[in-house]
Amino acid sequence: MTNAIKHAFNGERSGHVWVKGKSGKPFELIVADDGDGMKESKRKADSGLGSKLVQSFARQIGAKHHVTSTEQGTTHRLLIPTLD
Repeated sequence: MTNAIKHAFNGERSGHVWVKGKSGKPFELIVADDGDGMKESKRKADSGLGSKLVQSFARQIGAKHHVTSTEQGTTHRLLIPTLD
């Protein structure tokens, strides 16, 4: 959420950030915005501290992290394994 608020709108316009959870196996946590999207170089590099932290936390709990980004916004999905 912090990265979405900080980077999605470039301080030039307002927008929305959503956080959703979908129950199931695996649990799905979604953070999405309707900002300008990530530049292609950022999508490939995962070079920012926020991206590195999310990847590290996902690995620690065995989750899968997927990012999609277009000019209409960015969506991060974490698929988190649940205990039986």
